[in-house]
Amino acid sequence: MIVFLVSGLWHGADYTFILWGICHGAFSVITRQWKRFFHELHPALGWTVTFSFLNITWVLFRADSLREAAQFLNRILLFNFQPIQGEITRCFRLTEIAFVLNHIPGFPVLTVYPHFFLIGFFIMAFLLILGTGNAYEKLQSFQPTFTKSFFISVLLVWCIFSFSGISVFLYFNF
Repeated sequence: MIVFLVSGLWHGADYTFILWGICHGAFSVITRQWKRFFHELHPALGWTVTFSFLNITWVLFRADSLREAAQFLNRILLFNFQPIQGEITRCFRLTEIAFVLNHIPGFPVLTVYPHFFLIGFFIMAFLLILGTGNAYEKLQSFQPTFTKSFFISVLLVWCIFSFSGISVFLYFNF
């Protein structure tokens, strides 16, 4: 509990950061105290509880005030969503894939479906998270092959070129 409280204070002395640290500390204490209960949950339910908790508390972390966080969470719980802003969907747009899709005749996917990449990323993430084992499980049965090595090398090169732009260090914001 103390580590998470200090972590909240470290991110800022605002009430939102302190409450964020308290919530994470409380969740950690509760899951350790009731370890048997949480281990007996179906994995999908345990994942859903953890994922929901983290997303709700990230609202606290990101909000400028407790009132703003409460308003945002209220809108989420009431399904009162605003349209997705274009700048958010553009973050998911991979230039390489957009180039290929735009050059397929009769396939104007990006003009007809502007949220194509956003939805695609959510579907891929959902399938990867629930449909594959975690890194520890994979490491236990990993057998290196030429195909896996080639695929990982291509991903590495793609990441290096895709993320080579200048980005601001996250903690410069604090």
